[in-house]
Amino acid sequence: GVDHLNFYLRLDLKSGIQQGRDLPVHLNLFWFYPGQTMHNSPIPLQDLPDQSPMNYQMHHHLEINLLNLSLQFREAADNLQWQPRFTRAQVALDNCLEVAVPWADLQVPPDYPLRLVLVLSDQGRFSSYLPENTLIPIEVP
Repeated sequence: GVDHLNFYLRLDLKSGIQQGRDLPVHLNLFWFYPGQTMHNSPIPLQDLPDQSPMNYQMHHHLEINLLNLSLQFREAADNLQWQPRFTRAQVALDNCLEVAVPWADLQVPPDYPLRLVLVLSDQGRFSSYLPENTLIPIEVP
């Protein structure tokens, strides 16, 4: 969901799933901005499938450690690199995972189109992604 301050993501987990055993360690959120000229970088994971949207270059990356709920936020830079950025994003995990990312972190104006893909990874290696074969369209309010 969205409001004028934040982008919200909620993932309901299957009953009985245990952190560190049934899930990869990291959930990565990658944002792509169609039709916009900006620095973009490839998804920084090994064993990534060479198919869309995994072979797209992205502009923002929020990495969520599902074991300790720590966050790392990055922005694409020159030479296909990623630079760390400050984030005010918040995350909670119980029977579901809830994430709130302020629009100010993404530095996008109202009515701006963006696309999101969720990528699970473990020890820097690709595990899976959601949704399959597409990106989630989001419109900044």
